[in-house]
Parts: sequence; C-alpha cells; structure tokens
Amino acid sequence: MMNDSSSGNSLQRNVREISERQKIASALADHLDNYFEEIDADNFAEASPEELHGAATQHHRLGFSRPAEQASIALYTPDFDRHGWHSPHTVIDIVTDDMPFLVDSVTMVIYNKGLVIHRLMHPVLGIERDKTGTLQRSTTRGSAGTRNESWIHLEIDRIGDREQQKQLQDEISQVLADIRAAVEDFGAMRQRVDNAISDLAVAPNEETPEIVEFLRWSAKENFVFLGYAHFGADNNGAELKRTPDGGLGLLRNPNHPRFGHCRAGIPSRLTDLEKLPSALTLVKADARSIVHRSGYLDFIGVLQRDASGKVVGQHMFVGLYAAHVYHISTKEIPVVRGKIAAVRAACDFVAGGHNDKTLRNTLETYPRDELIEIETEDLLRIAHGIVMLHEHQRVRVFLRNDRWCRYVSALIYMPRDRFDTNVRLRIMTMLSNTLHAGSVDFFINVDESRLARLHLITRTPDGTCYEYDAEAIEREVARLSAAGRMNCNTT
Repeated sequence: MMNDSSSGNSLQRNVREISERQKIASALADHLDNYFEEIDADNFAEASPEELHGAATQHHRLGFSRPAEQASIALYTPDFDRHGWHSPHTVIDIVTDDMPFLVDSVTMVIYNKGLVIHRLMHPVLGIERDKTGTLQRSTTRGSAGTRNESWIHLEIDRIGDREQQKQLQDEISQVLADIRAAVEDFGAMRQRVDNAISDLAVAPNEETPEIVEFLRWSAKENFVFLGYAHFGADNNGAELKRTPDGGLGLLRNPNHPRFGHCRAGIPSRLTDLEKLPSALTLVKADARSIVHRSGYLDFIGVLQRDASGKVVGQHMFVGLYAAHVYHISTKEIPVVRGKIAAVRAACDFVAGGHNDKTLRNTLETYPRDELIEIETEDLLRIAHGIVMLHEHQRVRVFLRNDRWCRYVSALIYMPRDRFDTNVRLRIMTMLSNTLHAGSVDFFINVDESRLARLHLITRTPDGTCYEYDAEAIEREVARLSAAGRMNCNTT
C-alpha cells in the first residue's frame, strides 16, 4: 500500500500526486514510491516531477518481467507518444540482480565511448517475482521474501544511429554478464588460492613462506578476484596449456573476446618458466578491465612444481588490487616489504638521516602498481636516483623494461613550474614515437614537492624489445619541458 502522501521526500510527494491524478494501479504507485525513496531530490532539481515519473514508469515496464539471473536492458530515445515522456537524451534502463561494481562498470563503458552522462538514478529495490520472472511485489531493499535488484536509469548524449545503439547495448550486456560471472565465482576463486598454497608445499624453498603470506594477504579483501584459470604441462612436457575446464569469472570462456588473451606475452615454455627467479609472478595482464575500474588487469601467477622441483603447471589469477592497497604502508604488503628492506640495506644510508628519510618517502610514494611488480635491482637503481635528484633538482627520466618486453615504464621528474598539460602531451608523443608504442597511459603526481612526477606506460608490440638511448630520451624530455616553460613565458 502506498505511503501517506505527506511523508517522504519532496520528490516522492510530487510523484505520488502525479500517480493519483493519473489514477495508475496501486501496485505501480507503490513501486514508484519505493523507486524514489532514496533518491536525493536536490540532485534532480532541473527535472520536472512529471518527467521523472514518466522515466520511472517506463523503467517499470522493462522490469515487470525478467528471467532469473539475467539482466534486462533497454536503450531508447524517449518519445511522449510511445513512452509517455520526452527527453532530448538517449536512455539506458537496466534491471538486474544487485551486485558489486554495476554502476562503476556500466558508466565506464559509456565514458569510454566519449559520451556524457546527464542523469543517473540507481534505486536498489526489494523485488518478489514468481517462477516465470513476473514482478509480484516491489518494496524497500532487504525486505523479507524479496531479492535485492538494481534498477539503473541513465540519460546520456543522444545516439541517433541504430547500429551504434545496438553496439553500446551489446557491450553493456557483455559487461553485466562478466560481472555476474566474477561475482558468482568469487568463492571458488578464493578456494583456488588455497589450492595454490597447497601446491607450493610440494616443493618448498626459502621464498615459499613469503609467497604464501602474499596469497593469504591477497585473499583478505586486498585483491578483487575477477578471473582464474589453470595451466598444465602438455603431453610433451614442453609448454603450458590451459586446462580445458575450471576457468572462473572473467576467464570462464577461453575464447572471451576481451579476456581470452590475458596471458599474451607471458612465457608458456617450461624452459623459460624454469628460469624465473620466483614461483610468484606479479605483473599486468594483457587485457584492460571493464569491471569496477579501468586499467590493465593485475596478474598473479603461481608456479606448480612436482616433488622433484620440475614445473608442471601454473595457477593464474587476474583482478585488481583493492583501492585501499594504494594507501597502506608498504610494511603491510608481503613480498613488497622484502624489496623495500633489500633496497634500504643496499643503499646503506645513515638510519634516520636525510637521505634515509628521503628514500623511505620515495618508496612509500612510489607508484604502487610499479612497486608490486618491479624487480629489486630496478627498484634499487631508480629509487637511489630519485633520492639523489632531490639534492640536485633537474629533469630525470627513469626507464624500466617489462620482463617480457610488453611495455616500457617511464618515471619522469621535473621542476613543478615546468610541468603542464602541453608538456605532458609533447613528452607522450615523443616517447610513443621513439618506442613505436601502440598506446601510452599516464599518471600524474603533483604535490607540495618542488618536483612533478609523470609516470608513463608505453605498450609495445608483443615481444618487441627496443634498443633505445635512455640518455637521449632524458635530454629530449628536458628540452621539451624547457620549451614549454618558455612558451608560457611568452604568452
């Protein structure tokens, strides 16, 4: 039964009045009342209550019947005669089981298309359906006898081309299916962590305890597990091949158009894997995430050995480190803390002295993804150089090759007053041309320090190891930054 018209927020009260005037069915009126209960009216001050009422009513038509464990999606441009309301924008309506990452992932698809989101409503409702999926009751989330469902309404830039509409709807449908796979398989992926730990015990060595600690740390809500697959030695014992069954999450389907090649560029030949310095591989996978947040997926590989120490397989996990991992102390991260200790020992600065404090700050503020995957030798070389840079402030470029030549990481420091968007773009273009990069990702850090930091990841064609002149690149960056400052001074 609909609530008293005097209760609720102002938007709810307006919607109730419209429902009463239109004499709509009580079940729909109750649904609309719950739909707008948690929506902040102040965020929709520019929209008329009639417009929002019409949008929510059309959304209800979509969600009135929905097959179990399937998302319902509609993409349309509202027309009053057909939909009961009008908008200059294209609308995306979604009804699905409530799950993590939904809004982040769907909006990421839209933004990746260069489209603007003009309005977003996301009520989570308690829904009761019959066996056919027909809506029986709509109430507040968590109510007895209901399941929580996400009803997502977005209004985006108008899309007139039907093919573009279909392509966007297909991409959103795929993302929602990927989210469901990851959520449904999360428990099973955590179990595979235990399996990997058990396999490490077959042929342990001095690094095994720290690897086990890292895996347990990852499973304690420090890593968002999105996919898993197992690779075993082929019949000839020469190469790892994916185990036909057992893929989980994003890696359920070995032929997934986006995630089927996550392992591209990472060696599969057993002779190459035997040479790895550790049973634990922490790198970026060769696929961008479209779940939760953008960026390349993080790859955790754990070698599996038999009792003789021979590599016979690998556990492969992909996902994203949790957001808080980028802010906690490095002392809390197994494996990483070992690199930190090794670098501090090798630098051998006076404990508590100026250089030691600068080094500790450098390591704590080092790009966290880099810190997780970088080899200790590279970290020592770069971190020591950064400490020395703070004494003689100038432009410096620290380059690091990915172990398998998939990308080059460039940490660029320059006086803060030299850095701006134009300088960044010039440097990115220069580095892209020099390394023949397919793409360049950038990350900026400008704080109270007198130095600005620009971190570039240049993705190179698989297996391409370029010979480049690091000193020449540094000189060119210095020239570009100085030219940028001169241009600013003359304008």
